[in-house]
Amino acid sequence: MRLNLKLILVLISLYSNESFAQYSTNRGLWAKEFSKDECLFKSKHYVISEILGGYSININKVEMEALTAAKSGELTTIYYKSEQINKEGLVLGFFGTRWNESGVIYQSYAFKNLPSDTAIEIMSKLNNAIDENSKFLNDPYDKKNIYFKYDDLSFIIYNDMGINIRVFWNDFDATWDFKSFEKTMKRFNKKMK
Repeated sequence: MRLNLKLILVLISLYSNESFAQYSTNRGLWAKEFSKDECLFKSKHYVISEILGGYSININKVEMEALTAAKSGELTTIYYKSEQINKEGLVLGFFGTRWNESGVIYQSYAFKNLPSDTAIEIMSKLNNAIDENSKFLNDPYDKKNIYFKYDDLSFIIYNDMGINIRVFWNDFDATWDFKSFEKTMKRFNKKMK
């Protein structure tokens, strides 16, 4: 009986800790996805310190918005723009499971910056590759793949009940479903206007 009470208290404390977070996780205890809110929260420091030149005594402005999170939960896209510093682009937020030297499993994340010109070029190349090879990719399912590399990102495009894009970067292997990719492209293009 005492063990059951301890178990209940532990579960209550795990769930109540989420309510004190500065962002909404909406994940539950065993979920793996890297939500848009969580990625946006964690990427703010990265964008300011690594892309925009770091913190300064001056007040600077930056617009940031989570565009989409892939259904796999492994890839989230963040738009950023700072008119003062004249920088705009897309951040890919990668999320995955890792093992340390002791064999302990933990959740890892990292960010890849794509300045606006690079983001447009990569998304255009992906979209064109899918359009130009749609007949090849659709016959038969999951047997035919296309692939290419762009800088330190590698892509495999295949059809498994819908087009999927696997993105490889720094030991991350993320699946970007086509609907999320299309939403990212549309929302990013709308922001760029």
